Amino acid sequence: MQEWDFKEMLWTVPKEHSKTKVAIFRPIPESILPFVTQLVEQNRHTGLLLGELKGQSSVAEYGRTAHRRINQAPWTLHDIRHTFTTMLNDLGVDPHIVEQLTAHQMPGMQRVYNHSRYLDAKRDALNLWVDRLELLQNNDEKIVVMTPRIYPQNS
Repeated sequence: MQEWDFKEMLWTVPKEHSKTKVAIFRPIPESILPFVTQLVEQNRHTGLLLGELKGQSSVAEYGRTAHRRINQAPWTLHDIRHTFTTMLNDLGVDPHIVEQLTAHQMPGMQRVYNHSRYLDAKRDALNLWVDRLELLQNNDEKIVVMTPRIYPQNS
């Protein structure tokens, strides 16, 4: 739970817990704060946000079978990552912000010289994502979800 700073509205994944061994900084969207604080209260006794520490295999297994529990075609947890990345790019979020949100390292010399956390841009992107999910969840018949127009590249 110490990774969650509700005063600064920041979730910090320490380098010891990240796949790339680099700390990850993600703003907490204001609209999900009630949900996250509820999880904190429910699981305070464990010290973990989601209640218990599980091995990688159990997380992977859960993801492999999740589609069955909700009667959907097969998909994986990594497909959610693909969707998140694609939709944020389609919504106009700068690609380097999307890459940072998915904890990818910057390429080449950018990694050496650029140490920005891009917190404001990440916060804006996550708020945009939450707004999009809420729009899709509400399924309001009066709202038409527009998709960006794709223009052919000049060769």
